[in-house]
Amino acid sequence: MRSKYILLFIISFIFIFGCKEEIQEYESLDSFTVEYEMNSGWTGYSFKAMLNQHGNLKINEIIALNHQQRESAFTIQPTDLLMVKEKLNALIRIEPKDKYGFDISVAPPELPVKKLNFETNLRTDSVAFHFLEEKEMPVELYSFLESYLEIIAKYDTLHYSSSN
Repeated sequence: MRSKYILLFIISFIFIFGCKEEIQEYESLDSFTVEYEMNSGWTGYSFKAMLNQHGNLKINEIIALNHQQRESAFTIQPTDLLMVKEKLNALIRIEPKDKYGFDISVAPPELPVKKLNFETNLRTDSVAFHFLEEKEMPVELYSFLESYLEIIAKYDTLHYSSSN
Protein backbone atom coordinates (compact mmCIF):
# COMPACT_ATOMS: atom_id res chain seq x y z
CA MET A 1 0.00 0.00 0.00
CA ARG A 2 2.81 2.34 0.88
CA SER A 3 4.46 1.83 -2.52
CA LYS A 4 1.19 2.87 -4.24
CA TYR A 5 1.26 6.21 -2.41
CA ILE A 6 4.91 6.77 -3.28
CA LEU A 7 4.24 5.93 -6.94
CA LEU A 8 1.20 8.24 -7.00
CA PHE A 9 3.28 11.03 -5.44
CA ILE A 10 6.06 10.63 -8.02
CA ILE A 11 3.62 10.63 -10.96
CA SER A 12 1.83 13.71 -9.59
CA PHE A 13 5.14 15.49 -9.04
CA ILE A 14 6.29 14.81 -12.62
CA PHE A 15 2.94 15.86 -14.08
CA ILE A 16 2.70 19.11 -12.13
CA PHE A 17 6.24 20.31 -12.77
CA GLY A 18 6.45 18.98 -16.34
CA CYS A 19 3.34 20.88 -17.51
CA LYS A 20 4.06 24.06 -15.58
CA GLU A 21 7.31 24.73 -17.47
CA GLU A 22 5.56 24.59 -20.87
CA ILE A 23 2.87 27.06 -19.77
CA GLN A 24 5.43 29.50 -18.36
CA GLU A 25 7.49 29.36 -21.57
CA TYR A 26 4.49 30.29 -23.72
CA GLU A 27 3.44 33.12 -21.45
CA SER A 28 6.96 34.55 -21.32
CA LEU A 29 7.15 35.27 -25.07
CA ASP A 30 6.71 38.99 -24.61
CA SER A 31 9.55 40.55 -26.57
CA PHE A 32 10.67 39.75 -30.08
CA THR A 33 12.21 41.15 -33.23
CA VAL A 34 11.85 39.40 -36.58
CA GLU A 35 13.92 40.43 -39.58
CA TYR A 36 13.48 39.17 -43.14
CA GLU A 37 16.20 40.00 -45.68
CA MET A 38 16.48 39.38 -49.39
CA ASN A 39 19.75 40.21 -51.16
CA SER A 40 20.98 39.75 -54.69
CA GLY A 41 24.70 40.37 -54.98
CA TRP A 42 24.92 40.65 -58.74
CA THR A 43 22.15 43.27 -59.01
CA GLY A 44 22.80 45.08 -55.74
CA TYR A 45 19.16 44.66 -54.69
CA SER A 46 18.43 44.53 -50.98
CA PHE A 47 15.14 44.30 -49.10
CA LYS A 48 14.82 44.19 -45.32
CA ALA A 49 11.64 44.05 -43.21
CA MET A 50 11.86 44.20 -39.42
CA LEU A 51 8.93 43.73 -37.00
CA ASN A 52 8.98 44.02 -33.21
CA GLN A 53 6.59 43.10 -30.39
CA HIS A 54 5.03 46.59 -30.45
CA GLY A 55 3.79 46.13 -34.02
CA ASN A 56 6.35 48.44 -35.63
CA LEU A 57 7.21 47.24 -39.13
CA LYS A 58 10.22 48.91 -40.78
CA ILE A 59 11.08 48.41 -44.43
CA ASN A 60 14.36 49.27 -46.13
CA GLU A 61 14.74 48.62 -49.85
CA ILE A 62 17.75 49.41 -52.04
CA ILE A 63 17.75 49.07 -55.83
CA ALA A 64 21.38 49.71 -56.73
CA LEU A 65 20.92 49.55 -60.49
CA ASN A 66 18.54 52.55 -60.36
CA HIS A 67 20.30 54.22 -57.43
CA GLN A 68 17.07 54.15 -55.44
CA GLN A 69 16.55 53.67 -51.74
CA ARG A 70 13.30 53.54 -49.82
CA GLU A 71 12.55 53.44 -46.12
CA SER A 72 9.04 52.98 -44.77
CA ALA A 73 7.50 52.44 -41.34
CA PHE A 74 4.10 50.96 -40.48
CA THR A 75 2.19 49.96 -37.37
CA ILE A 76 0.42 46.68 -37.90
CA GLN A 77 -2.99 45.84 -36.46
CA PRO A 78 -3.19 43.94 -33.15
CA THR A 79 -4.82 40.91 -34.84
CA ASP A 80 -1.92 40.65 -37.30
CA LEU A 81 0.58 41.05 -34.48
CA LEU A 82 -1.13 38.28 -32.50
CA MET A 83 -0.97 35.96 -35.53
CA VAL A 84 2.77 36.62 -35.93
CA LYS A 85 3.34 36.02 -32.23
CA GLU A 86 1.45 32.70 -32.32
CA LYS A 87 3.41 31.49 -35.36
CA LEU A 88 6.67 32.66 -33.79
CA ASN A 89 5.81 30.81 -30.61
CA ALA A 90 5.50 27.60 -32.63
CA LEU A 91 8.73 28.35 -34.52
CA ILE A 92 10.89 28.85 -31.43
CA ARG A 93 9.97 25.36 -30.21
CA ILE A 94 11.75 23.64 -33.12
CA GLU A 95 15.40 23.54 -34.16
CA PRO A 96 15.49 24.57 -37.85
CA LYS A 97 18.57 23.97 -39.96
CA ASP A 98 20.81 26.92 -40.76
CA LYS A 99 20.16 26.69 -44.52
CA TYR A 100 17.49 25.44 -46.90
CA GLY A 101 17.66 25.16 -50.69
CA PHE A 102 21.39 25.53 -51.23
CA ASP A 103 21.74 22.42 -53.40
CA ILE A 104 24.06 23.84 -56.06
CA SER A 105 23.13 21.12 -58.58
CA VAL A 106 19.50 22.33 -58.57
CA ALA A 107 19.59 25.97 -57.45
CA PRO A 108 20.35 28.66 -60.06
CA PRO A 109 23.17 30.81 -58.64
CA GLU A 110 21.59 34.09 -59.76
CA LEU A 111 18.58 33.79 -57.44
CA PRO A 112 18.61 36.08 -54.41
CA VAL A 113 19.46 34.75 -50.98
CA LYS A 114 16.85 35.27 -48.28
CA LYS A 115 17.43 35.22 -44.55
CA LEU A 116 15.11 35.11 -41.56
CA ASN A 117 16.46 36.27 -38.20
CA PHE A 118 14.43 36.18 -35.04
CA GLU A 119 15.31 37.26 -31.55
CA THR A 120 13.01 36.70 -28.60
CA ASN A 121 13.47 36.85 -24.88
CA LEU A 122 13.59 33.02 -25.05
CA ARG A 123 15.77 32.31 -28.06
CA THR A 124 17.69 33.77 -31.02
CA ASP A 125 18.14 32.01 -34.37
CA SER A 126 18.56 32.61 -38.09
CA VAL A 127 17.79 30.62 -41.23
CA ALA A 128 18.97 31.23 -44.81
CA PHE A 129 17.04 30.27 -47.98
CA HIS A 130 18.09 30.06 -51.60
CA PHE A 131 16.14 27.87 -54.03
CA LEU A 132 13.36 26.96 -51.67
CA GLU A 133 10.90 24.12 -51.77
CA GLU A 134 8.04 23.93 -49.29
CA LYS A 135 8.61 20.24 -48.55
CA GLU A 136 12.19 20.97 -47.44
CA MET A 137 11.18 23.00 -44.41
CA PRO A 138 9.48 22.10 -41.15
CA VAL A 139 5.78 23.03 -41.11
CA GLU A 140 6.31 25.60 -38.34
CA LEU A 141 8.98 27.42 -40.32
CA TYR A 142 7.01 27.39 -43.56
CA SER A 143 3.86 28.60 -41.78
CA PHE A 144 5.71 31.44 -40.05
CA LEU A 145 7.51 32.54 -43.20
CA GLU A 146 4.31 32.49 -45.27
CA SER A 147 2.40 34.52 -42.66
CA TYR A 148 5.22 37.02 -42.22
CA LEU A 149 5.47 37.62 -45.97
CA GLU A 150 1.69 38.12 -46.12
CA ILE A 151 1.96 40.79 -43.41
CA ILE A 152 4.72 42.52 -45.37
CA ALA A 153 2.64 42.45 -48.56
CA LYS A 154 -0.44 43.71 -46.72
CA TYR A 155 1.26 46.80 -45.29
CA ASP A 156 4.09 47.50 -47.74
CA THR A 157 2.18 47.80 -50.99
CA LEU A 158 5.23 49.20 -52.82
CA HIS A 159 7.12 45.91 -52.51
CA TYR A 160 6.77 44.14 -55.85
CA SER A 161 6.02 40.65 -54.55
CA SER A 162 5.43 38.60 -51.43
CA SER A 163 7.04 35.46 -52.83
CA ASN A 164 9.54 33.70 -50.63
